[in-house]
Amino acid sequence: MSTSTEHTDDPVSIVRPEQPSRMELESVPDRRLLFDLVLVALWVAATDWLIYRLNTYTSWAIFFALATILFGTISCWRQRIRFSALLATLLFAVAVKLIWCGSGLQVACGILLSVVLAMYAAGMQPFLPELASAVFCVFLGGVNRVSRYALFRRKSSRTNGLSRIGVAFLLPIFLVFAFASIFVLANPELADQALERWHSGIAALQNLITHMEPTQLLFWTASAWILIGLLYPALLKTFPERDEQISSSQPAMMYSAYRNSLFSLVSLFAIYLVFEFATLWGREFPEDFYYAGYAHQGAFWLTVALAMTTALLCIIFRGSTLADPRLKRLKWLAMFWAIENFVLALAVYHRLFIYIEFNGMTRMRVIGLLGTSCVVAGLIWALIKIRNSRGFVWLLHRQAWVPAVAVIIYAILPVDWLVHRYNVWSVQSGKPAAVVQIVAHPSSAEGMLPLFELIDATNPIMRDGIRAMLALWAQELQLDDDIESTTQAWRREQRWRSPYEHTTPWIGLPEGFSGRSANVQEERWYQVQLAESQLHKQLNEHRSKWIEFAQSPARRDKAIDDFYRFAYQWY
Repeated sequence: MSTSTEHTDDPVSIVRPEQPSRMELESVPDRRLLFDLVLVALWVAATDWLIYRLNTYTSWAIFFALATILFGTISCWRQRIRFSALLATLLFAVAVKLIWCGSGLQVACGILLSVVLAMYAAGMQPFLPELASAVFCVFLGGVNRVSRYALFRRKSSRTNGLSRIGVAFLLPIFLVFAFASIFVLANPELADQALERWHSGIAALQNLITHMEPTQLLFWTASAWILIGLLYPALLKTFPERDEQISSSQPAMMYSAYRNSLFSLVSLFAIYLVFEFATLWGREFPEDFYYAGYAHQGAFWLTVALAMTTALLCIIFRGSTLADPRLKRLKWLAMFWAIENFVLALAVYHRLFIYIEFNGMTRMRVIGLLGTSCVVAGLIWALIKIRNSRGFVWLLHRQAWVPAVAVIIYAILPVDWLVHRYNVWSVQSGKPAAVVQIVAHPSSAEGMLPLFELIDATNPIMRDGIRAMLALWAQELQLDDDIESTTQAWRREQRWRSPYEHTTPWIGLPEGFSGRSANVQEERWYQVQLAESQLHKQLNEHRSKWIEFAQSPARRDKAIDDFYRFAYQWY
């Protein structure tokens, strides 16, 4: 097992003991103890306010920004800058997306990145397979650190008078407070303001103590323990990365089977790629072309073939095969097969874009593009492993990050905005089939923003349908007092459905304000979602175009129904 430890005396360095016994533990130095106490107090206060009390997307964004600053600073102090800069950038991007248009996915990605950044700041290698054991090390690290605090207390109790920590830190604080109070008392207006804030603070403290809940106290304890464990984790044992060992050159028993298999697969892939390019590239598709079968299901199965290639290459180039004197021939065959797989990956992308070209972009098609990219990246890592004779653990450590990075990229990107930006562009370019994706799938506020470009569409069915759907959102947001009575009546009705039994995704806010008030005008700063704020602005600017549909539910429903009928001819 590979390990690494560093012991320094600076207050932000991370101590990871070599599993000492209880009697071998040393008490925490004075300034380190003070640093820990101040940092834990600030951390608990921040998490209590941002997570336990507010718990909105914006408050989570602020928390992740603070975590970036804390663990990024520790990484810089320990001169672990390169990878920590990348992690901090990703975490900051997640925080920005939470303020723009947040969801639970960004919160989950932010928590993952925060833990990984803390692991790296503590001197660990940020490998995802060891993440589960790292969580256990966080708990043990907290136990060890608290034990050292207890030793400090016993040591201090045996000394007479004030300890050095009181002399070094508490006395300056007391003197500054005393002189600051004198300066405040010398200014009557300032003294009145200070007294008022003092009473407010005492009242807030009394209210906090009076309304203290057991769950809140438990949250404080867990929050403090997690921070201590992240700063001072116990020793983490990682899976060792060993290169493939070649003891002596000798023929491998499976060489002939592997060679014949690779030659056969190279031939099969060559024949299939000719068929793929002949049937799906550079041709006009008939009206009854099975887009879902070729571009959706077909792309999935070709992606499975790419994944199988990666697994098979890893199985072939290991163990006794690497000691075979004819290995070079086998690598040439693998190289040709890998090239064919990259061409096959282009075919997968082409199939996906055939579907996108036919009737627009969706979230799932974005996921399909990212998923295919993951498989291609996995194949590249496998080829690097083969070329450099790396071991399986080396490959596992890097391949585990591939899907994780894909999920983080998906969480960071304004996917709904990109999806409907493309669909609107397709409609404006004379490809009306993309309009079906506007009515067939739910969207967040950021996805609605590009649709205002269709509010004056030349097609009357499309124009009225867009305006009616915007009216539904305005009603849900209670944007205007003039339509409040209509909104309340509409809320008592069942969710509107098209004749095709599709519930309109425009009713409700699937990714809106967390804990917002009924009237959007009463939103507070910690409830703000910039995409929804921009949506409110656009709705107000175009109010004259959708208000008639908000005031006439019958006309609104008919316009949406006609829009569904028009769009679903391309479903």
